[in-house]
Amino acid sequence: VRKRFPGKQTSVFYQGIDPEPWLAEGPVYPIAHPAIGILQDNNILPKVMGLLRFSEVAREMQNVNFYIAGGGRYTALVKDAFSGLRNVRFVGRLSFPEEVCRFYRSCDIYVLASGLDCCPTTLLEACMCGRPVVASNVGGVPELILEGRTGWTVPNGKTDLWIERIATLLKDKDLLRSMGDGARKFALENFSWSVQAPRLISILTSEPSS
Repeated sequence: VRKRFPGKQTSVFYQGIDPEPWLAEGPVYPIAHPAIGILQDNNILPKVMGLLRFSEVAREMQNVNFYIAGGGRYTALVKDAFSGLRNVRFVGRLSFPEEVCRFYRSCDIYVLASGLDCCPTTLLEACMCGRPVVASNVGGVPELILEGRTGWTVPNGKTDLWIERIATLLKDKDLLRSMGDGARKFALENFSWSVQAPRLISILTSEPSS
């Protein structure tokens, strides 16, 4: 934007999120571990394509359990891509925020395998629940993760690297915990509405630059 409109005053404003109820402790689902949680909308095909490619990761990691939540018009494509994999379970749509929060708490790692995204709310929710994230390196996703400190971004299609990042976290419980704690702290300090709302007010009330 700044390159194409150098004379215009521009600002970047991120998606805000209410920390309640993501910070509260609560029950978890009785699922098999190690557990990878994926919660995605399946209504935008370019976005879904990332999840379809991620099926190769699940296929190679038979000792890891993948739980996929969500729905939408392309859900049948997703189920077809993961068909025959006994380590993959589809849990459908979850009520917001209770079941969604419980889903994040139940999983060891949150994965966002998206082919198209901007500032995904699910990623920030999972971070506030204290879950490290491994996500597609697309759109604004890299701006929501401190690489190697709160999670990792991986190019879509790099199956070996996806596997390496996930396996590294699952093998090192201290790293898993520290990244999860770091993810929560980073999300709280940068994306909670208590931080974002004043920024938006400042943007809207600031004097135009000369």
